[in-house]
Formats: sequence, C-alpha cells, structure tokens
Amino acid sequence: MAYDPSVYESRRRGYSENYAATAAANQYSRTLAQQRGARQRMQALRQYETAQPQLVRAYSQRNLVSPSVRSGLFSRAMQEFGSERARGLSEFDLGQAEQMRGFDLEDARLLQQYRAALGDLEAEKAREIADAARQLFAFRAGAA
Repeated sequence: MAYDPSVYESRRRGYSENYAATAAANQYSRTLAQQRGARQRMQALRQYETAQPQLVRAYSQRNLVSPSVRSGLFSRAMQEFGSERARGLSEFDLGQAEQMRGFDLEDARLLQQYRAALGDLEAEKAREIADAARQLFAFRAGAA
C-alpha cells in the first residue's frame, strides 16, 4: 500500500472547515445573545424608570411625601424599590455572564475536538507511513 498524502490533506482541510464553521456559528449565537441581553436589560431599566415616578406619585397622593414631608413609609418603599432594582439587574447580569461562559465553554470544546481530530489524523498518517516503510524494507530485503 502506497502512502498518499492527499487523503490526509483533504481530511485535515475538512476538519479545519468544519471547526471554522461551527466556531463561527457559536460566535454568531454569542453576538445575538449579547444583543438580545442588551435589549432586555434596557427594557428592564425603562420599566424601573417608569415605575419609580408612579411609586412617588402614589405616596404623594396619600400625603406621605412632599418637598417638606418625607415619611418613613416612603423612605422604606424607595429603599425597597432601589434594592429590588439592584437585585433584578444583578440577577440579569449574572444570567448574561453565565450564558457567555456557556459560549466560551463551547468554543473550548470545539477547539479541543478539532485538535483531537488533527492528532488522530496525524497518528493515522504516521502509522501508514511506518507501514509503507516496513513493506518497502521487506520488499528490498526479499529482492536482495
């Protein structure tokens, strides 16, 4: 059996193209997730921004807040509102970071899979070269 490097080069190119395509798809998914996350975060911020004046208005209608009056109930409600806003945005940011780590993990998995395939290909190529060399040596030894 003769060694044919074109077979291995073709397979290597296929592995490279497959890795490039899947890595690009993962990167595109990551970009879309980041854009979606940014829109969702902006929407959440807008909801908090519209809710805050409504909260203030509700307390001012009950005469619990004015330029000269600040009740403890109003102060506590604003603290709770601020805490809820901070907690909600923090949870959202943590979720986004976790999703980005998932894309990073997928990138690492794809790269490892690609490297393993190339390593297996190189090992197979080395075995075929060694086998061809053994056959050639055996042929030369028999011809002498």
